[in-house]
Amino acid sequence: MSEQPFTPMLFPSIDGITNTTNWNYSHIWLHKQPFFLWLMALSIKLFGSTAFAVRIPSILLNSFAIFGGYRLGKNLSGNFTGLTLAVLLSTSFIANNLSTGQETTDHNDAIFVSLVLISFWLLSEYWFNDKKKTMYCIGIIAGMAVLTKWLTGLIVFLPWFLLIVQKGITAQRVKHIITAFIITLLIVLPWQLYCYYQFPSEYVHEIQLNQLHFSSVVEGHGGDSWYYLKNLRHQYLKIQFPAVFIVWLGLLLFFLIKEKDNSRRIFVSIPILAVFLFFSIAQTKMPLFTFMVFFLLYYLLAFFISELRKSIQQRFSPIITRIILGLVLLFVSFHNLRLQEFRNIHFPKTSVEHQYYFNQNKQQYDQIMEIEQLAFSEKSSIFFNTPKHLHPSYTFFTGVPSFDFIPDEPVIYNLITEGYQPIILFEQEAFNKEEMSQQYTILHKLSNGSLLTTPVIRE
Repeated sequence: MSEQPFTPMLFPSIDGITNTTNWNYSHIWLHKQPFFLWLMALSIKLFGSTAFAVRIPSILLNSFAIFGGYRLGKNLSGNFTGLTLAVLLSTSFIANNLSTGQETTDHNDAIFVSLVLISFWLLSEYWFNDKKKTMYCIGIIAGMAVLTKWLTGLIVFLPWFLLIVQKGITAQRVKHIITAFIITLLIVLPWQLYCYYQFPSEYVHEIQLNQLHFSSVVEGHGGDSWYYLKNLRHQYLKIQFPAVFIVWLGLLLFFLIKEKDNSRRIFVSIPILAVFLFFSIAQTKMPLFTFMVFFLLYYLLAFFISELRKSIQQRFSPIITRIILGLVLLFVSFHNLRLQEFRNIHFPKTSVEHQYYFNQNKQQYDQIMEIEQLAFSEKSSIFFNTPKHLHPSYTFFTGVPSFDFIPDEPVIYNLITEGYQPIILFEQEAFNKEEMSQQYTILHKLSNGSLLTTPVIRE
């Protein structure tokens, strides 16, 4: 999209290969909304086609969202709560993994959850600080969120609507929320209409696929009704289920009891309950579907620590209070970041298991770089049989369309007659020269022993 921002393509059009509805291999790629892709494309334009460049938007937006988290916590419960929430957000294991590419839906979710957090921060400014003009910004950010991960980006309007009902429906309040919603629609609808008329079959297919997520298990991503509650241990405090559920339920009940303002109760608790209930009912389940409200769960913990601070202040001197709170925040941050696991991933020599995966990844990266130097892109080449699910990486770095399967012989023959050069990658141990030399001609042997071959087409 850095070259054609209004034509979202995963691969160039290749007959028999990319004319498919499978989003892993399609030519026109509408599987996700485009805003995060536009940000990545802009970054590539500014900083070059590198792995770091495509992560810059996630890093910047995630960092800005931490400031938004501070303001959100401050608006809800004071400066100390805001600072504590900012610490929790900055040490979030999953949030850092998203920014650094350690989660499967990294770019999309990193930008999406940041936008959702920012929309709630702006709503807190509007509602609790009476900054009415932020309604325009709420509409803009919500529109960006929808253009990143579809209708769940509208979540900010749920507490806003309920706050209006709870506080009292007035013409001004209704006008403000409708204005923000219209702004969101003005941002979202043009792309939907454009895609519907420009790529009708692809667009309708993706909309139908999105709808199936609620009623059916899509692509094997299923789970029981406890899926997301069990998953709390992987995203937050790493203690076993049901203990982890009891901890977060206790924090929610503590907040509802201690917080006397019903507006703040609605603002924090309703989005959490709605998101977990909705996705628990939905048949398709993926680990990060509920992570969109991670900042509200962290707010519950920040609120608890803030209340703990008040209790400690009544019993100890200011110096002792600071020491105790410093140790509490250090302990919580250590477990929140999962320092050992974080170190194993990002500094893999500290772990035999992660060193193994690091070596595998490094070998694959080195292989990609070696292939890139061979300049096959000048020969209308197409790579096949890359490691599973790594074909987009091979495509990105080599500039050659790459796929993780071997097509049937008639498809290969058609590709050759159309002027393509099919190149099939084989690991050395998978290539039996006696049996396969009649089928494939070896073009190049890579330094790790892998072979680049081309099919022999019989007349």
